[in-house]
Amino acid sequence: MGQILAVYNGSNMARRLISNKFAKWAAMAAFTLAILFIIDRLTNAVTGLPWAAWDFNHYIQMAERGLAGNRALTAPYAYRPLTPLLAGWLMRALGFSVWRAFKLLAWAGAALNLLTLCWLLDRQGNRFSTILWVMGIISLAQYQVKFLFFDPFRPDHLAFPLINLAYLALWADLAWLAAGVVALGLLAREFLLVPLGAQLVVALREKEKWLQAALVSAAGLAVFTLARWLIPVSSHEDYVAYSSLGGLARDLFAVPLDRRRTLNFLLCLLAYLLPLWMLFTPRRWKAAWAGLGKRKLWLAAHSALTLLLAMYGGTDLARFMVYLYLPLAFVLAGMLEAGQVSLAEKLFMLTAVVIFNRIPWPFPAASLEAYLDFYGGYHDRLNLASALRFAELAGWVAAAAALRVGLVKQCGEKPPLK
Repeated sequence: MGQILAVYNGSNMARRLISNKFAKWAAMAAFTLAILFIIDRLTNAVTGLPWAAWDFNHYIQMAERGLAGNRALTAPYAYRPLTPLLAGWLMRALGFSVWRAFKLLAWAGAALNLLTLCWLLDRQGNRFSTILWVMGIISLAQYQVKFLFFDPFRPDHLAFPLINLAYLALWADLAWLAAGVVALGLLAREFLLVPLGAQLVVALREKEKWLQAALVSAAGLAVFTLARWLIPVSSHEDYVAYSSLGGLARDLFAVPLDRRRTLNFLLCLLAYLLPLWMLFTPRRWKAAWAGLGKRKLWLAAHSALTLLLAMYGGTDLARFMVYLYLPLAFVLAGMLEAGQVSLAEKLFMLTAVVIFNRIPWPFPAASLEAYLDFYGGYHDRLNLASALRFAELAGWVAAAAALRVGLVKQCGEKPPLK
């Protein structure tokens, strides 16, 4: 009888756990779709800008004509065929327009990115409420969702969730799965090299798992090299002259020495990390850093490699900076978990992110200049708009510090500043 009751109680507990887990993930999925729907409704379309003639045309051309026999392929865009080829398949199989096909992939990529990020944060042991806050902040970041809904003709949609899956596989010691995910992701964006580099740094530092590191790196680098060897390109528009040793050596030094561009690089970096600056105190940082545990080295390597690729990636600096979303998410979650952050601070941070990233406003359609000044930080373009963006950034951080001091005085508690 006792054994029967034990089995019954165990089955009841299992059902409750399954039910709670299903409810949690259903809530996360609903929250994700709600965020994406709101951002989509607030975002206009690049097709409404008659003067916009950017590199997205290369991806549209790949979707319409494919790779085989296509004599108009241009590097580096041709080496990112995954998203445009999927869009082309949707166009032919389902009769979609080019806009509808890419927009569907933008929605799928954004949803998968947020949900796989939830998976990573959940594996880290973060609370459900913390995960929801982090999801909201990440989705509102510069160029994370809004830009890819505005201009869906980009390859990044699938890169974000594939990076998340690569880390999930690496952290679970699933080397073959990680190799496959990275290999696939490198056909979407070069930033899939970052998990490869991060795992090599960890292997070197910890002096273990050499076979796993070598396996995943070999598979990823093989795909990276083969794509550049097998896909025939008729012209090159690389920001750095990778095809010429002399040009590469020149650009490696010339790019970081461009002071105007480097200043914009700094602006984009500070802007992307605005949520952390607003919540930062030494105590919160120490608590968040300590809470990362064995993920510290992974995330530090991810950050360094992302910044390196962003520096040499091209002119759209803010678009590359969003690949810091993983360190941002983990550190922000750590601050929210252990930093005793008040609801007023959280809401103020959310308000700042919404306004600073111009989520409620459409992209300017009047001119290219107005568009470039909308976010600021483009290539080496420095003007009054750039100075105002720096000032706005500093203003939000100062206001957050003032709010924190005001809350402490009102509550009569010791401020969490030391």
